[in-house]
Amino acid sequence: MDYIYIMNSTNQGSKLIHYGVPALICLYFILAFYPKYFGNGKEIVPFSLFNLYTFIPYDYSNYDLQITDSCGDSHLLLYGNKELTPIERKYYPSWLVEIGEEYIRSNNVMIDSTHFIIEKIEGNIDLVRLSGDYVETKKSSYMQFEILKRIK
Repeated sequence: MDYIYIMNSTNQGSKLIHYGVPALICLYFILAFYPKYFGNGKEIVPFSLFNLYTFIPYDYSNYDLQITDSCGDSHLLLYGNKELTPIERKYYPSWLVEIGEEYIRSNNVMIDSTHFIIEKIEGNIDLVRLSGDYVETKKSSYMQFEILKRIK
């Protein structure tokens, strides 16, 4: 025996699903698109996130110290150094950002060879800027490497 589905008054839950879900989807799209395209340009954040995606940074610019030993081998203080303690790994990035911002502001690095981090490092030390695109760096490990100033 074939069963034929007929929606009658006994199927109140089915009516809600049949008419309510499409109505909620339509309401969602109206609330999401109307303020952005037809209204005043401001959006309702819980419904659409167009402006949120415009704040995603696509590029980066980090500073680090390049250490070159007497044999000519070089590595970076933060990114290439496996001997840093966890406390040093938390302190160095903010310290390097301060040094980089000071260099950009005044074109001078206010650090000398008597600084407690610098004096325990042997070899030449250069302030470098690592910049590039996050996606490109992840895909091909390519980044721009610029030596800004020799510190020691």
